[in-house]
Amino acid sequence: MAMRDGRIPASLVRAGGLLLAFPLFAAWVSLGPFGGSAAIVVADPHTSGTFLAGSRSALLFRSRDGGESWTPLAFPAQLHATLNALAIDPQTPATYLAALSSELPQYSGLLRSTDAGATWHQIPDLRNQQVRAIAFKRANSKIIAAGTDTGVFTSQDGGNTWTRISPLDNAQLRPVVALSFDPKDSATLYAGTPHLAWKTSDAGVSWHSIHTGMIDDSDVFSIQVDRNRPQRVFASACSGIYRSLNGAAAWSRLTEVKNTSDRTYVIAQDPQYENVWFAGTTQGIVRSLDGGSQWEKLGPFATRSIAFDPARLGRLFIATDAAGILRSDDSGKTWEQVNNGFCTRRLSYLWTAAGAIFVAALDGLDRGSILQLATDRSEWTKAAIVPGAGFLPTSAVCPPWISRLVLARSDSGIFISEDAGRTWNPLNLPVPASRISAFAALERPWIAAFGTGGMFLSRDGKMAGFGSPPLRRPLRCTASPRHRAEAYWQLRLWASRPRTTWGSPGTPFGVSSKPTPFKPSAATLAEPIRCLPRSTVSSMPASMPADLGKGSLPKPGPSFRSSNSPY
Repeated sequence: MAMRDGRIPASLVRAGGLLLAFPLFAAWVSLGPFGGSAAIVVADPHTSGTFLAGSRSALLFRSRDGGESWTPLAFPAQLHATLNALAIDPQTPATYLAALSSELPQYSGLLRSTDAGATWHQIPDLRNQQVRAIAFKRANSKIIAAGTDTGVFTSQDGGNTWTRISPLDNAQLRPVVALSFDPKDSATLYAGTPHLAWKTSDAGVSWHSIHTGMIDDSDVFSIQVDRNRPQRVFASACSGIYRSLNGAAAWSRLTEVKNTSDRTYVIAQDPQYENVWFAGTTQGIVRSLDGGSQWEKLGPFATRSIAFDPARLGRLFIATDAAGILRSDDSGKTWEQVNNGFCTRRLSYLWTAAGAIFVAALDGLDRGSILQLATDRSEWTKAAIVPGAGFLPTSAVCPPWISRLVLARSDSGIFISEDAGRTWNPLNLPVPASRISAFAALERPWIAAFGTGGMFLSRDGKMAGFGSPPLRRPLRCTASPRHRAEAYWQLRLWASRPRTTWGSPGTPFGVSSKPTPFKPSAATLAEPIRCLPRSTVSSMPASMPADLGKGSLPKPGPSFRSSNSPY
């Protein structure tokens, strides 16, 4: 893609955003679009202004400037595991723990870094465990608890070795998704499960259910013990926020906040004021100034995690489902997105239309939008809402002779836009969208669609009903000269056999209302392919576009073998 200033950009789309280099072999600069879904944010208690953030897909980022910018951390489990918890040792600097679940043993359990995220190592004792929660003993960080799908494990040596402390035969005490130590008594540990909450007061020798006052079968997502008054315990659950004033012997369900959901993912105590509590729900973040008796809504953001800046009073961060990382400098009264460098969006194939760059992105867990890059490349703006759930183009084409026309293929179908991607309508082909892998703009007015379903032609986005022999492997076609030539070769080979039936090798074939599969023989597959001379195109059937033989068709040349061709 040539730019007006003569520089040539190179771009790459991945889970971490769009990268751009000027010129082609220069250093890469991240352009975003920043934001997306964030699952976790934690403060580093040892380094002022340092925070860690992560996504459910185990993408990790770090900020050293109070959230002004984020840089990705190299993490071996990214995109291979689900990140369930992230913790920083409160007493040992540069020590991180990540709790993971994965079908791949090397990415499950606990991964630990002792050099501030530069390298990571799996803890052997918890290999093959699906770890959901981590808790450090505040007064002695050598004591750690881990909640897993099979129960509770503890370590007395900073995570080197682990011992099970919950009964394996108690199906109600697993999986454990939340843990919290009593700050005054290391033998007392609280555990949250999808089957209410549990407590041990003797380091795991015995456990008992602590459900009095809770709605039956409530999923308990987090538990927090008051740091100064350990008999006061808070829990967040699918059924709301609960408080106990007697060490969880009994719970009271706290008054709901208007326009918020009962489903509460996280609850946290303000580090300065013991009666100020924050909670994250599916419909917003809420705050209580009186120890939980009354709550007020601070923002509409579905909040999964809360972190406080230990060096700055009133500053807190939240990880949200759709807005990425947000920061407040006034205890939650106002919020701003701080996502520069933080990108967990799932991005689509890029396309250009009407002189602008567009990309489809999933903004959060299930929402998406069409984003447009500003002409100065400073920011992305939302151009449109995606046409349906899961719309993420894997291929797109914008013919240069119609500046605002876009054809896009996604797992949910094939769509056409006539306004550069702002509105979309479905486009029907004779085969499912899963059998179309790519588009190519040929010569005006022809656009080709390719895949295991064959080849199809469109006149400016209107499918003409042409077909081809099914391809044994998907044909990926891009705007590069090599692939463009290969696309033309496929069309010319087809056009050079003008008959009305499909046939075996050596038998002419062409357009048919009831085509039969084309099955090449082993001898045909091994035969070199030669670019056909232009004169052969003149023998195409009348229904084929005559101008396919003109313009930038590949010149006759030496024999070559197509890696994607079955012939």
